[in-house]
Amino acid sequence: MGICKTLFKVICVCVCFSLAGWFCRKQTDGFTILKISSNLSYHTEWETPHTAVEKTELLQIFKQPFTYLAKGDQCFVFVSEDRKYVLKFFRQSHMRAPFWVRMLPYFMQEVRLKETLKRESKLTSDFLSYRIAFDELKEETGLVFLHLNKTDDLKTSVTVVDKLHIAHQISLDTTEFLVQKCAKPLYPAIEEMILEGKIDAAKATLAKLVQLLLKVRYEKGIADNDPDLNTNFGCIGDTPVQIDVGRFKKSEMRKSLEEYQMEIAHITDNLHQWLECRSTILDECLREEIVKVSQGSLY
Repeated sequence: MGICKTLFKVICVCVCFSLAGWFCRKQTDGFTILKISSNLSYHTEWETPHTAVEKTELLQIFKQPFTYLAKGDQCFVFVSEDRKYVLKFFRQSHMRAPFWVRMLPYFMQEVRLKETLKRESKLTSDFLSYRIAFDELKEETGLVFLHLNKTDDLKTSVTVVDKLHIAHQISLDTTEFLVQKCAKPLYPAIEEMILEGKIDAAKATLAKLVQLLLKVRYEKGIADNDPDLNTNFGCIGDTPVQIDVGRFKKSEMRKSLEEYQMEIAHITDNLHQWLECRSTILDECLREEIVKVSQGSLY
């Protein structure tokens, strides 16, 4: 009976610890300084040159605190006090093999190596996508600054406030991050225009959206593995931008305008369905803009 009581107490303690850990993760959305920290070494292909003016502007941006906004597959996102910028820290804990993999015994080294290489491959792919965005799609993504290698010249920290309203000081030189202009999610931005009767502005947004999708794929020759308009696109004013910059790849295959038209029609299919319930005028406008793709009349 004594052994049963002891075992029961141990189980209760373990359950309590597990529940406490789950509660803390839920309250903070899983954000910790450790999860955005890395021991990544310098890579030439990750280097993103910035002018002295750009660095000065960055330091001005970081004079204000950033408050926790959201968590994505790749980043923790914070928004500036003036709501003009978002700061994204990479979820480094997802880019390295988990602790249990690193602790696997020698006879399971094949499993350990396979998982480690998988995480390293994902990190390389993600960082290459960020470089593509920095080099070729700054305007289309609202990208302001990209910092993939550790440095020693920024010499400042940024204040970030987590979901529990706890402030943290994070060194910019030793942390990988990116800064983008703050954009309103695409669907809410269009809905706001509809509700305010700004139909012409909404039409302009839809036309620019189709132009954006075509420009990235046709003119820039860049493929996007996750073109979800609902979650990965936004608006700065009435101008659409792609806010998720972690899924780009250079495409070696050039398609015809007709093929790009079909691709864009597929990408915008859910937007069509959403517009049908809100504004037939805008739905028709979107269809007309897509027809222009194959006619080559968007340039």
